[in-house]
Amino acid sequence: MDPIFRKCLKAIEHINNNSLPTMGTAYKNYLESSKNRVENSDCLNETKAYAVAADKSLDSGYIDNSNVKALLSELAGLDRRLQLKSKDLHELFAHNESRYKNVAKKMARQNKHFLYEMKNGTTPAQELLQEIVQLGKSIQQITNEEIPNYKREIENFLKKTENSFCESASRLHDKIIKMDPGTLPRIQPQEWFYLQHGLFERKGAFELDSYEV
Repeated sequence: MDPIFRKCLKAIEHINNNSLPTMGTAYKNYLESSKNRVENSDCLNETKAYAVAADKSLDSGYIDNSNVKALLSELAGLDRRLQLKSKDLHELFAHNESRYKNVAKKMARQNKHFLYEMKNGTTPAQELLQEIVQLGKSIQQITNEEIPNYKREIENFLKKTENSFCESASRLHDKIIKMDPGTLPRIQPQEWFYLQHGLFERKGAFELDSYEV
């Protein structure tokens, strides 16, 4: 085998056995850390709990004080707004998933295509090697820059949401308790974010089956 083609084969194998799995692991870690961050947002879970309690209080029909009722309505309204934010966050996760899935497939298929080019000799060896090296660099860029950016997008979204909801929910809750301590029912733990099936499943790249030439 031509020495340069041997280098090409070695590079293709490295991409398949190391670079693509490393990229997949980076994506998996992003999903796991983001899932934990979302689920463990205590103040958003608390906001949801306060809002649900306020809604139950309004539904009871026992609230006569108009000022208390107005505060309850405002607090209960946070639940509907949280549901919209939850939907927006789902869309952000789905968008990141689509971006990653498309690029992972494209890069795995490109690596496989390089193997076919080696077998068929359609591309000069040196040119092919340069293309393989460039693919490796692109995978590294996705691993080290693009996937961490997904995580930053989620974190920024959560921080903005927490800033928009948490202080207001606590303020309304405290006002209601101060005006009428018996107004709210017992606060039950709630999860603000509904996890759709498959949302946090890893979407990996596709490894080749054989490198025989």
